[in-house]
Amino acid sequence: MILLLMWKIGMVIHRLHLASNLGCQELVRKLLDNYTVKVNQKNGNGRTALFFATQKNNTPMASLLLQYHADPNIGDFDNDVPLCFAAQHGNTEMIDSLLRHGAQINVIGKDGHTPLAIAAAQGHANVVNYFFEQEGYAIDVDYINNRGDTALMQAAAHGHAKVVKILLGCGSKYLSC
Repeated sequence: MILLLMWKIGMVIHRLHLASNLGCQELVRKLLDNYTVKVNQKNGNGRTALFFATQKNNTPMASLLLQYHADPNIGDFDNDVPLCFAAQHGNTEMIDSLLRHGAQINVIGKDGHTPLAIAAAQGHANVVNYFFEQEGYAIDVDYINNRGDTALMQAAAHGHAKVVKILLGCGSKYLSC
């Protein structure tokens, strides 16, 4: 019924996206192994199967798609990207998998937010720490988003004292503009 409604209103939905969104790993594997389904195929909003897996916080599905060479840097038309969803969910396991498969750590997502800023705003101290522990990455701790906020400002505005302390310890300078 839902698929019929989506078809009637003109939404493009692909088998791989549906299987990913529903968490059907075996179906995803079969589609990618046996058919001409492209792992990075976009829907009408520019979203990929990996987008849906990270949006749903489904680490096993995201890992499966990455094994099939899903591109972790493809964003949708709003500039939402998989690493931003993983940061929003506080999921360091998924973040690790995305980074190992080439995700850009300083990617600028929706409204100019970086994964660091998203984690800071959510109070995910584990993710903020994780980002700074990664060797070979230069985290832009003082990046200013479209609203003029930094990760430090967002953490402070939401009352996340532990995150504020981490960011100050990592060299953040801008609490106000």
